[in-house]
Amino acid sequence: IGNLYLVSDLREMRDRITRFSVIIGVILLVALLAALGLSLKFQSVISAPILKLAQAARLVSARQEYSIRAVKENEDEIGNLVDDFNHMLEQIQRQDSDLKRYRDHLQEEVTARTAELLAAEVELRQAQKLESVGRLASGIAHEINTPIQFIGDNTRFLQEAFAAFQTLLEKYQMVVDAAAA
Repeated sequence: IGNLYLVSDLREMRDRITRFSVIIGVILLVALLAALGLSLKFQSVISAPILKLAQAARLVSARQEYSIRAVKENEDEIGNLVDDFNHMLEQIQRQDSDLKRYRDHLQEEVTARTAELLAAEVELRQAQKLESVGRLASGIAHEINTPIQFIGDNTRFLQEAFAAFQTLLEKYQMVVDAAAA
């Protein structure tokens, strides 16, 4: 039957596709830049408090100073995290001060007990010296008592003998007086 041959100028369609492609490219570029700007803004809003919290944690860890507190900037989840972190630091600070008080108390106890032990040691030395002096005195007393006992026994013997001799003399005196009368 035949052929139909249509010839059309597609330049206008290509120009439109090119324009649409450029417009879509520009829109995508603007959207990308807007998304990048928003993400940088949101990153600073979200990560800045977290970085400050991490810095406070590093500072507390480095100085071992539990009175440092993180600053709460917002009433959101990060703000709650900051509150919990500060509450944890309060508990640690309280426990640390309790431990310091207990340590000081223990040091006082150790000092007192050491003083008691030193006093007991002095008393023990004194008791040992007295014991040594007692042994020495006991030995000296034994050495002195033996001759004194001997002298005492002889003195008693002499007293008894003198009393018997005096009685005898008195009887002789009576006999002499009776014989003279």
